[in-house]
Amino acid sequence: MSTAATTETKPAAPAIDKIKVKVDGREIEVPRMTADWSGKLTPTTMIQACELAKTDVPHYCWHPKLPVVGNCRMCLVEFGTPALGPDRKPIVNPDGSFKIAKSPRPAISCATPISPGMEIYTKTPAVKQMREGVLESLLINHPLDCPICDQAGECKLQEYSVDYGQAESRFVEAKVHKPKAVDLGPRIMLDAERCILCTRCIRFTRDIAGDDALGIINRGSYNTIATFPARVVPQGNQERLHELRHRLQRPHRLARRQGLPLHAARQRRSQRLVDVRLRSPELQVDRPGRPPERRFGARPEVHLDGRAQ
Repeated sequence: MSTAATTETKPAAPAIDKIKVKVDGREIEVPRMTADWSGKLTPTTMIQACELAKTDVPHYCWHPKLPVVGNCRMCLVEFGTPALGPDRKPIVNPDGSFKIAKSPRPAISCATPISPGMEIYTKTPAVKQMREGVLESLLINHPLDCPICDQAGECKLQEYSVDYGQAESRFVEAKVHKPKAVDLGPRIMLDAERCILCTRCIRFTRDIAGDDALGIINRGSYNTIATFPARVVPQGNQERLHELRHRLQRPHRLARRQGLPLHAARQRRSQRLVDVRLRSPELQVDRPGRPPERRFGARPEVHLDGRAQ
């Protein structure tokens, strides 16, 4: 008895609707809809289009796995859309391209959806000036703790200050001093002076962990993160969300200041950092291909004849 072979035909995957946009003059095809932090399809934003175009847009508050709030304003960009004629149709140039009407105002790329024919500009003089202004505002009350900070050397505030900030500060007034070593729970301690209020920790506890225990209190430059009355933060993994290490687990606080072994320095962005290992008690930094360098504050050994080793 022969049996006929049966073949099951699987339904074809739905075609991905893509639109064409330009990022700094480079035309790319971008999906019209992209899954957000909850897995729901939402319109693709400018910052996602820039990522697909391999163009770096600085940001602090945006995270692909968290809701969008647009707090830091660091991702401001300029953009333009096809100009419309009296018939509400795009105006076409003689060469077949669309005539672009540049927007008089910038937009935060983390929350602005793209549209067909849109052009995004991330390297114009106006964008450069906006980034300098945002960084200047973030650094006004930021303490000068870089030599003893636990995030020194892998801090986005340092990196963006070098790449996009001003060479000098115009701020001559007294800084606002916020609380240090704020107790948020049995495992978390907050340095409020180093916090730039990106609210990643608030969104994580509220939307991911389901424990709405954090919020912002006070106003203006006195804003700070705090827990609600009679609430604590039991988790200890929010620190990995932040670009600044102002929020530390208790065993890791002041580790660099005390010269403790960090065991490969907990490389949060290992693909962009060299293999750094701190050795105690020598307090030296070993980098592949380079001679050992002494840590900040390390005292060299001095021989009896006065020569330093």
